[in-house]
Amino acid sequence: MSIVAVNVLLFVAAPLFAAEEASFEKGIVISESNSITATVVAIDKKARTVRLKGPEGGLVDLKVSESAKNFDQVKKGDAVTLTYFGSLLLKRQKASGAPSSSETSVMQSVPKGMKPNVVQTDTLEGAVTIESINAKERTVTVRNQKGELKTHAIGENVKDFNKLKVGDQIYYSYTQVVALEVTSPQKKKKETQQPSGDAPLPY
Repeated sequence: MSIVAVNVLLFVAAPLFAAEEASFEKGIVISESNSITATVVAIDKKARTVRLKGPEGGLVDLKVSESAKNFDQVKKGDAVTLTYFGSLLLKRQKASGAPSSSETSVMQSVPKGMKPNVVQTDTLEGAVTIESINAKERTVTVRNQKGELKTHAIGENVKDFNKLKVGDQIYYSYTQVVALEVTSPQKKKKETQQPSGDAPLPY
């Protein structure tokens, strides 16, 4: 798993701004989450692949890396649940040096011999510098830590757009949490009818 590039998220998510009033001065937070459960329908232990069937019946083959120490515990019929959460903070700040970026990644997993249950948290933060502003088109062009220029549209509900200045920086902090859990199918319990106090006894 790898973190989603902030160059894509930074302002591509601008259509989401239309939902409510936003401000670069106070900080704009964009978040999303999703969860899906699929069923293991085939396993190739030698090739380290599993075929998953989604809730709508679609099939996908998933390649499992050598680092997945509990792959041998996955069985046909198991349920694979993938849960995703992402949150992006954008905030205007005065220039504090050259554009920067840093990334950290932490993975937690269960001991060997158990069904796979992995949670990975990736964080990416840094700042981009505003190089130019087009007030009529409501766009800003920023320079990232690689020296690349990117132009992004800003939603109408960002009320302090006119306060942005060339040379300002947009600080960003992105957190992504991905959890993968494999569980065995639950066995159906046989229902046994117990006589109630009001029921006639069978004799």
